[in-house]
Amino acid sequence: MHRTWIAGTLVLVQACATENVTEVIVASVSVRPANAAVVEGGTMEFDAVVTDDGGSALVGAGVAWSSDAPDVVFVDARGVAQALSDGVATIEASFRGVTGSATVVVLPGPSIELSPVTVSILGGAGGTTPPSQGVRIENGGDGPLTGLVAEVQYESGEPTGWLTAQLAASASPTTLTLTSDVEDLPAGTYDATVLVTSDRPGVEDAALPVRLSLAGFTLVETQGGTTVRETGTTDVFTMVLDLEPAANVSLTVTSMDPGEATVSPSRLTFTRSNWSTPRTVIVTGVDDVVVDGDQTILVSVSVEGHPGNAYAVVADRGIQVTVLDDEVAGFELTWTGSGTAAREGDGPDTFGVVLTAQPLSDVVFTVSVDDVADASVSPGRLTFTPSGWNLPQHVSFTAVDDSARDGTRQRTLTVSVDSAASDSAFHGLSKTLGAITLDEDDEDDDDDDDDDDRSRRRRRP
Repeated sequence: MHRTWIAGTLVLVQACATENVTEVIVASVSVRPANAAVVEGGTMEFDAVVTDDGGSALVGAGVAWSSDAPDVVFVDARGVAQALSDGVATIEASFRGVTGSATVVVLPGPSIELSPVTVSILGGAGGTTPPSQGVRIENGGDGPLTGLVAEVQYESGEPTGWLTAQLAASASPTTLTLTSDVEDLPAGTYDATVLVTSDRPGVEDAALPVRLSLAGFTLVETQGGTTVRETGTTDVFTMVLDLEPAANVSLTVTSMDPGEATVSPSRLTFTRSNWSTPRTVIVTGVDDVVVDGDQTILVSVSVEGHPGNAYAVVADRGIQVTVLDDEVAGFELTWTGSGTAAREGDGPDTFGVVLTAQPLSDVVFTVSVDDVADASVSPGRLTFTPSGWNLPQHVSFTAVDDSARDGTRQRTLTVSVDSAASDSAFHGLSKTLGAITLDEDDEDDDDDDDDDDRSRRRRRP
């Protein structure tokens, strides 16, 4: 019988009838690999080599495995190490008092890292869709981060469906795009959470809080509408913010046609303490001389934008104001002396025509006499422009010289608006003017002159 001792351990090796016992001295234990990096959640197998003092490896030597930080790395009896959490651990293999070790660095496992970690979306109630928001998704650890999914979760009792979360890819790095639909939402704040998950074991979910702030303001008209007269009457409407602002909010009020109506004040500032208190705007009609009929103008209200404030993106709003016209389309006839008369063979007499209110476009008159064989008028057409409406124009009335001895004749002059060529407000206007013609062959000129003076007295039309 042949016996071999290894580090004090007796190993019997039967070779022959002669019995020899050899003592082997263990010189070292080495662990391979001596340095290793393992991702959290991963495993790695280590080997231990036992050598004697002669440098020979001892096959079959059973080593004992241990870890100085079992919460970081756990090693089993076979030398299989499991990385439990990020950090550094030393694992050891021991054989009969001789120890070898290896250093193991545990790298953080894959994790979902969001940038930014919260999202705030600003919009205007009833306005256009706010711009989309982008969130970057990175791997905060080591190892592949795959199988990413994004899900929108809403607070209990909150409106749903207003937020969409779309991943560009299912593996990191990637981008999460957030889009909001505000069409049916009133002013206010709305909260949701986007949960980003991975199908890899051990990867914690990442929660992204999202807050939508919809700002707006309300305009309230008295009696459901706003109406003023050109005579200077007033009407009012009120304004109030719909959402408490983070800072002061100023609204600018503008009449889009100050020639028809003015507003006061033209600027209102709301603070965090008075944002819900209605403020009054006075609308006043402005008088003019134009026959423009009842006008509808716009009073616009806009927010003075401040970046970062929800009200910076609120769209302009306005109300329609009806301005009632007080001008009446018309014209007057004037004459020289006490009437209009013309004698055969003498020069003409004249009368004037002038508008009583300013038109929006030209006004054209036709002038005629009831008997063109006895008298004539010149010119037969008069045109008044919007800029020269109040400048009188004159018409000559001339008696036609004939050989007949026909005495004094009553004539009728007609001044009418040519509707086809005139401002619509003046359509249908017409006036007549009485005139006389005198015969130059009257025998008693003095008597005729007296008669002429008496016949010149005519009523104004």
